Amino acid sequence: RSLAALGILETKSGKVPRIKAFDSSVLQVIFSFATLTEQVSSSQILAARRWLEAGCVQMAALNGDEEDFAALKQEMSLIREEFSDTERFLEHDLNFHLLLSQASKNPLFSILLQALHTQLTHSMRAGLEAQRNNHEYERGIIALHQRVCDCVCNRDAEGAMKAMDEHFNLSSDALNNQSPL
Repeated sequence: RSLAALGILETKSGKVPRIKAFDSSVLQVIFSFATLTEQVSSSQILAARRWLEAGCVQMAALNGDEEDFAALKQEMSLIREEFSDTERFLEHDLNFHLLLSQASKNPLFSILLQALHTQLTHSMRAGLEAQRNNHEYERGIIALHQRVCDCVCNRDAEGAMKAMDEHFNLSSDALNNQSPL
């Protein structure tokens, strides 16, 4: 029962319990608890995500294939088209970062990034809403995502890491200043 409550086992009446597919749900519970009890801050989650994403884009540039790159470019197009709709942007932003993690060919990146992203969604939403009419900010966010995409697709691991670092500098600055992201 404890394993089922944690989301590790799937139980159905009259059936043998089965191990659930590996996903981020257990980590999301742990990270939610840590955040709600103020044992971990949004800034600390963002710092952990920065570290993970730097490794993720490096591995995506080295291990990704043409199918991964095509999906990433398609998601980048959707980010650009739907930036003005906060909920749609957040959806595409998560998909963009998940596609990068999938291109890394390491499933742990996807699991960890999903769990950490969930904890930042509220602050990201508030920041985007606060900057709704700031076109310079919009151009900056889109340009940084595009640079990450281009570097990964060109197999430029160092450039991808640098672009991702700049992306997180903007996010960290905004979070620390109580402004966007």
